[in-house]
Amino acid sequence: MPSKTMKNKIIYPNYENSILNLTSSLLECFDVPAEFPPLKQLDITELKKNQNVIFLILDGLGNNLLEKFDDCCRLLSEFRLDVITSVFPSTTTAAITSMMTGISPFEHGAIGWSLYFKEHFKLIDFIPVNDSVSQENLAKKFPSIFNMLPPKNIFEKIREKNSEIKLFQLSPVTIYNSNYNKKISSGAEVIAYEKFEHLFQIMKHLVSEKGKKLIVIYSSFPDALEHRFGVYSQEVRDLLTEFNLELEKFLSKVKNTNSSLIISADHGLIDIKKYHQLDANSPIYPNLILPAFPEPRFVSFFVKQHKLKEFEEAVNALDSEFLFMKREQFLSSELIAGNRIHPKIDDFVGNYVGIATGTSAFKNVFPNFPKPPIFKAHHSGLTPDEMFVPLIKIDF
Repeated sequence: MPSKTMKNKIIYPNYENSILNLTSSLLECFDVPAEFPPLKQLDITELKKNQNVIFLILDGLGNNLLEKFDDCCRLLSEFRLDVITSVFPSTTTAAITSMMTGISPFEHGAIGWSLYFKEHFKLIDFIPVNDSVSQENLAKKFPSIFNMLPPKNIFEKIREKNSEIKLFQLSPVTIYNSNYNKKISSGAEVIAYEKFEHLFQIMKHLVSEKGKKLIVIYSSFPDALEHRFGVYSQEVRDLLTEFNLELEKFLSKVKNTNSSLIISADHGLIDIKKYHQLDANSPIYPNLILPAFPEPRFVSFFVKQHKLKEFEEAVNALDSEFLFMKREQFLSSELIAGNRIHPKIDDFVGNYVGIATGTSAFKNVFPNFPKPPIFKAHHSGLTPDEMFVPLIKIDF
């Protein structure tokens, strides 16, 4: 049941020109075979000559931010090589896991923030391992939840190929010791940082050390501010101004260190104009077996067999805002890449999916439980703002 009245521009992931291909470039730079082709914009031969290869992921840095805030993103705009796509779904859980493993979301299985684990009879926020409804932390109860992820991340693959390479992963102090971060950074030396100024101090120290290195850095900004204040808010502008200033100071101190700094993002964000609540008053809700998940803008619907007609009638009213597909059509679409679909996908994809193409999102409502924050901006849809991210490269 593809939507019939779709008017919004849809951007599909390009699995020959995406953040997944960027990871392939990094792997091939260290002679590790990659499942997906490397980016044509990056010269692997030249990258191999560097003593320091640095990969900085700025969560939520959509290309739309560089276009809107060109004045305070001067260095990012100046050194932008190209624009590439995110993966699908364009959300942190799926995209970061792909960037840290080199395989697609539907191969590694972490396709969204909130996932239903039937073995635990719970919807679980995957990265923090919180109960999606009560927000109780379940990390100690379910320590094996990350066993579903691939056995090797990019650091372990590189270490296996060449143990002489020095591997580092830099993460915010708030998450560096989380179980998820431990999983995706295993094989690297993990270093915590606080603000951008502290981050660039650590980077300066690392690039001055001897030996060939891969330094991978994750920042939860600007995503965190976009969610809270909106994509084009003053808070986001101020953060990008601060980042540009700290980057400029850093580059002035590390000249001639035989280094390449590659900057990109996992996805972009779009401001949300309307939330469709999924509660007892919704025409969709009575037809569902499970609450909708995994994301507000990428929703898997498990529909009662005897309510299929009613469900289709209900979602048809929203088909100018969402792309609705039956399970079979979705799993055979260009949104999915890779040859080995994760067995958990069978549990995570219902008989229908809905993917945002406009400025709306779905929102679960659980009576008598804490109400989650209402974000001003979100991601995981197929709009240009969510799907296009910059590819930036600075040599020094």
